[in-house]
Amino acid sequence: MSGGCGAFPVVTAYWLTKSGRCPVGAISNRFLDTNEISVGALLTVQIHAVERPMIIRGVNFNMEWQQGTSPRETLPRDYGIYCEVLWPVRGIRIGISKNIWGRHGGHASWMRSMKVGTGSRTNRSGPLANHAKDWGDLGLETFTLSTDPRLEDNELRYTCETQLHQWAEEQTEWKNFNGEKWVPKNYGKPVLDEVAAAEAWGVTLNWTLP
Repeated sequence: MSGGCGAFPVVTAYWLTKSGRCPVGAISNRFLDTNEISVGALLTVQIHAVERPMIIRGVNFNMEWQQGTSPRETLPRDYGIYCEVLWPVRGIRIGISKNIWGRHGGHASWMRSMKVGTGSRTNRSGPLANHAKDWGDLGLETFTLSTDPRLEDNELRYTCETQLHQWAEEQTEWKNFNGEKWVPKNYGKPVLDEVAAAEAWGVTLNWTLP
């Protein structure tokens, strides 16, 4: 891999409680006062800032994901590599699609069906399936990593996706939901207090209790 993600900033985030601010982990690159958002909310502003894009075999990949900056209507209906971010648990899942806009809609629909118990795949289990059963598509946001037309080459696409999955396995800032190619050592490993997150988001955990 050439280039790289750059260094992550040293940052802190807080749960806001009635007794004040309680640090929960390194997920925000600025301090916020308690009067900026409501009690019980999680500060998730300007998350995952990096110094430069990741470059693999000459292809630039956008790794600067900030919550709320990638609404579905802005996603390309093109071939490319994307990352689904599940903000409540800081989860990531990297994939390839011929239509990133359509892929987001299809996966959001699947996650909702898992939560309500409809459809033909609700008997699935595993980190992502169990997450969907508890959370549905709450907090799902898809980011376009690259739509470089060279990615239509099978060998280049496979190389890039594999190295992105290797990066996801080695990093420690995100819960890794990438299990399609191999089972990574951090597969489904939490990176924050998910019970507290569920309470803040108003979600009852049944399938993903620690």
